[in-house]
Amino acid sequence: MRSLLHILLFLIGLIGTAHWIRSLDEVPFDSYTVASTLRCYETQADEIDTIFIGSSRMLRAVRPQTFDATMTELGHPTRSFNLAFAGLQAHDFDAILDFVLSRRPPALKTMIVELVNWQKGDRPHEWMTRQVIDVHTLSSVPSRIMTALDRDDGLEAQLNSIGWTIAHAAVRALNIGQGARILNAILRPRPIPSLLERGWSSFEDDDLTPARRQRNQSWLASPQRAAKLRALRANSIRSKRPERGLRPDAVQARAERIRAAGITPIFVVLPANEWFFARNQVDELPKELTVLTLDDPEEHPDLYEHERWFDKSHVNGEGAKLFSRRLAEAIADR
Repeated sequence: MRSLLHILLFLIGLIGTAHWIRSLDEVPFDSYTVASTLRCYETQADEIDTIFIGSSRMLRAVRPQTFDATMTELGHPTRSFNLAFAGLQAHDFDAILDFVLSRRPPALKTMIVELVNWQKGDRPHEWMTRQVIDVHTLSSVPSRIMTALDRDDGLEAQLNSIGWTIAHAAVRALNIGQGARILNAILRPRPIPSLLERGWSSFEDDDLTPARRQRNQSWLASPQRAAKLRALRANSIRSKRPERGLRPDAVQARAERIRAAGITPIFVVLPANEWFFARNQVDELPKELTVLTLDDPEEHPDLYEHERWFDKSHVNGEGAKLFSRRLAEAIADR
């Protein structure tokens, strides 16, 4: 009996200490890119009325200055910030959503969220990396498990996915390995970075790695391959093949959570030169949701002009300017 009491007291102390450490953490993200951008966002949050949340596609595609200028021209002035990040998957967006809603900027009116397939595979090469731990919030665990159980590649894959979720969420919840970072941030706060484009950056502005530069050169040298990939995208939109993974229930739950905070959610399907698995499920989403589909090569051929893309998934700076204007026009016209 005494041993059980000691274990109970240990667990209470462990959980209490973890909660106290988290309360000291101003920006609960150890990933430098995410933490730096969020700290920059916080310095402007009181002025921001529109936020973009998504993956690297959204990060590279939406230039806030161009979007705001177009909205102003159309009679709907905005002040926006791009809070999309490379490497995020559908469930991971909740971590950014948690951060924003916990601070609820007074001017915030609209959240524009990338609509993607929820059934992405696990990332074994990123096991226990900082960003993956950061995004495994406890609030996202039930939905992640539901998605794992919905996989159609066998029981072993389902169990592996659930194990991945629980392991990373536990490390994040207990702040394992975070004490030194949080204490260092308090004692030696880092300067807030200057992000002139309010979260957005193009590949042209980055210090490209050799592998990324090679990927761009390969893309530019292969217009025939790009044409085939565009055709794949068009086919995925019109496909009648039964596919699942878009999780209409999860999209609806995310929309309701955003609305509960007094914010208007808008979901957008971004262009990409590849098959969108479960793209045909967009029509199954609740009709009350605002969903903008800007990914059809046949409806938006100018968005798919080869020279506007850095690689098959990401637009370059010129592509971002065009897409930002197109997105603003679609929102103003809805």
